[in-house]
Amino acid sequence: MRSPAILCLITLLAPGWTGLEASNIDPTGADAEIRPDGPSSGPGPITLAANLGAEERPRASTRPAPPAGRAVASIGAEVITLPELTAAVKARLAEVPADQVLDRRQTIALAKGVLKAMIVRSLVFQEARDVLGGPAPLALMVKGLERRWVDRELPGLIRREGSGSETGLRSKLAGRSTTPGLLREEFIIRSVAESLMNRESSTGDLSSYLEAVRRRRPITSIMTEAELNAAGREAAIEGKRRR
Repeated sequence: MRSPAILCLITLLAPGWTGLEASNIDPTGADAEIRPDGPSSGPGPITLAANLGAEERPRASTRPAPPAGRAVASIGAEVITLPELTAAVKARLAEVPADQVLDRRQTIALAKGVLKAMIVRSLVFQEARDVLGGPAPLALMVKGLERRWVDRELPGLIRREGSGSETGLRSKLAGRSTTPGLLREEFIIRSVAESLMNRESSTGDLSSYLEAVRRRRPITSIMTEAELNAAGREAAIEGKRRR
């Protein structure tokens, strides 16, 4: 089960998304609907991959981009592209045990959960780079949180779920359309956001703080339901080929 803090992040972001209205979203991701939307005027050529250390993509031209490389969401100055989303979904599907196959509904729900996590991560990490003074301090923070996940959070999760091992945990979580990797991302996002609150001596709760961050960095979803479903199916097909 996803933590209440992450559910609050997803819920508070919903009203700011074009085509992702709050009334259309179940924050658990299981029955979430992303409805078709028109063209977006989202900003900027900076991609999420570029800010995470991957190769930066070419600056967008005024001509329509090829479908495989189109933006699916913009968050402030960053853009998430369809190839980035597909790669992220593939990485999460790779965590599912080989003898366990997700059905279509589970795969699409997982894809939606991955997209939401990518959007919230982009929002929080952009703010963190500004508050901390650049990417290096954020990288150190994330590295420490990753160690904490391995040493404390993951073993605790295995105990609480009664799964006995990480393999057992993967099997159990797959039935709920999530994975240890996705939960790790949510833990890191939440921890970074809470750290920023403390540094800025914020007096409100996490939801209020992130709402203020969202106002500074508008979020727009540019992806249609059909495209998100297709991304999930493509990732699932590719995963089966590799097994």
